[in-house]
Amino acid sequence: MKIAILGAGAMGCYFGGYLSLHHEVILLDSSKVVVDKIRQEGVSIEETNHETKIFKNVRACVSGTFKEKVDIVLVLVKTCFTQNALEMNASLFDKDTIVLTLQNGMGNQQFIQKCVVSKQILTGTTTNNCVSLAPGKIRHSGQGMTTFGSDVFPETAKRLSKLFLECSLENTISADIKKILWNKLFVNVSINCFTAIFQTPIHFMAENEHAWECAKCVIHEAVLVARADGCDVEEKAVLQHIHHVMIEQGSGYSSMSQDCKNHRKMEIDTINGAVVNLGKGYGIPTPYNSLMVHLIHSLESAYEFH
Repeated sequence: MKIAILGAGAMGCYFGGYLSLHHEVILLDSSKVVVDKIRQEGVSIEETNHETKIFKNVRACVSGTFKEKVDIVLVLVKTCFTQNALEMNASLFDKDTIVLTLQNGMGNQQFIQKCVVSKQILTGTTTNNCVSLAPGKIRHSGQGMTTFGSDVFPETAKRLSKLFLECSLENTISADIKKILWNKLFVNVSINCFTAIFQTPIHFMAENEHAWECAKCVIHEAVLVARADGCDVEEKAVLQHIHHVMIEQGSGYSSMSQDCKNHRKMEIDTINGAVVNLGKGYGIPTPYNSLMVHLIHSLESAYEFH
């Protein structure tokens, strides 16, 4: 299979490295520095057992310069860059190309539907945690599960699941895409924004009583909105799952905290912002999530002072 991955950040390198074991992988990124480094040295992954694996078969190209059709497109750019990345790489898609998004947040499928029809799109999430060490070099700091599927086209999901398993990428299939997205969003709204603000590893959120109380406030609002959105969730179970994730991911850093540290635009509008926007539509107040959106955008505006 020929697989293009949009975004050569931590997650792009992780999936790209392992998928290259049995397939032709092309990493596409807007940074020439990142692309050149991968071309020179390949992708390096420091695993959870501290073993470092080098993947030399991964190709890298500047986004928009690879013009061949591919079998699979894996979308792993930040959600705020999804539309631009898809438009720049429109030449990758044809009527048989399968597109899988494992991005954070809500709303990515709407952008992808502008490039391919719904039957070619799979939506999913991953609880793997990866930290960028340098261009093309990452630490896989937390082992997790990748979940994806299709409400209407389960056979496509099964084929992709088998492909991932053959490349040592654990995964599971779900027919309830909405629940998949909400379960990941619960994690993101409670971990990403706070760890970005505090610049702490993920376990801090579970171990500090004040941080955990903050997390519970945004989760409560998100659960209310999810129920209104047709997702049957129980708040106690959500809290238990998120607490487990915080402990399990341990010393890892959220993608948003890494973006904040490196003065990059953050994905807040499709994470906590998604809860706020959906809440407005359903008439559910979301003051805590709204505060998080404003705090993160304030942090972005304050980059020039650091």
